Amino acid sequence: MRNNLSLRCFLLSCGLVWGLGTEAWAQLAFTSRVLADGLKEPHGVAVHPVTGEIYVAEKGAGRILVLKNGKMEPALPAGWTVSTNLPRWGMTTQIPKEKWMTATLEKPGPISVSTNGTLFVAEQVPNGRILEFLPNAQGAWDTARGIPVPWLDQEFQWRDLQVDRQGRFYVVGADEVGSDFMKFGSCLVREADGNWWVIDFGPFASFSTFALSDKQDVMILGDRAKGTLSWWEVNRHIMMGGSPEATKRAELSSLAVYPDGAFVLGQQTEPGKAEILRMDPFTGQQTPMASDLKSIGDIEIDRANGRYLVTDPVGGRLMEYTPNPPVKFNEAAMRQIVRSV
Repeated sequence: MRNNLSLRCFLLSCGLVWGLGTEAWAQLAFTSRVLADGLKEPHGVAVHPVTGEIYVAEKGAGRILVLKNGKMEPALPAGWTVSTNLPRWGMTTQIPKEKWMTATLEKPGPISVSTNGTLFVAEQVPNGRILEFLPNAQGAWDTARGIPVPWLDQEFQWRDLQVDRQGRFYVVGADEVGSDFMKFGSCLVREADGNWWVIDFGPFASFSTFALSDKQDVMILGDRAKGTLSWWEVNRHIMMGGSPEATKRAELSSLAVYPDGAFVLGQQTEPGKAEILRMDPFTGQQTPMASDLKSIGDIEIDRANGRYLVTDPVGGRLMEYTPNPPVKFNEAAMRQIVRSV
């Protein structure tokens, strides 16, 4: 499914004409600000699409937090429960009913909030659960419901997830059995009607992160260990291109989209040192954006406020990065990629 060399060469050759002007962006400065610190391994971060509130998964403390008036507060009410509404095929020897019904979070990692206010959380452990918290009449997330993923029987660990404005639910991960070389990765989508389909899967893959365009028709998929990228047209289910060594020797931590549609890469360059780069999808040229991080858990775009929210698990911080001067989000590169196909 990943053999698309001729198309990739076409896109790279088009970069001679369509290149996004990295030299100009090299002069762009970012203003950084600490929104919260003293957190225990903050990982996933999400912006509520309606209220604009910022939510963080505190992996080390097993809880979800919300930023209010400059302070982090618990987002889940005490005594929340898990619904027994679960298909029988979702209960397996790896994840029995007792585990599904446990009303505590084990190392919550990626999170996302849908337009109807539903919170999605994945536990970042082998055979970890994916839970969706539906808001009650008062808007509180007092009841969770399990989301079993079909077709998989390996000890998968879900590393990233997102729900788009159409109600499509995306999740990526890899099994945690065996050596890093023998990983089996998978990227799946659950449509709003409940049907699942596979974007990419296969051995020797350790899918860990992805990003969606603002029009939500293009997905950028990343492999943590190899640092490879591929981009997909999700409406037509086709691969449009790829980059085999986007992070070189660094470990890919997170992906996002730049205001002009270029790619944003978060990578771990060495223990205790991480950086964020802008990558031109046509030329592959990379430009530094930020390098004041010890690690990167997640990069979230807050398009309404023109900023990026980044978690630093090792540093225990939630960071904000804002282009200075502000840059309008138009994602021109994404439109060029789609038109080329």
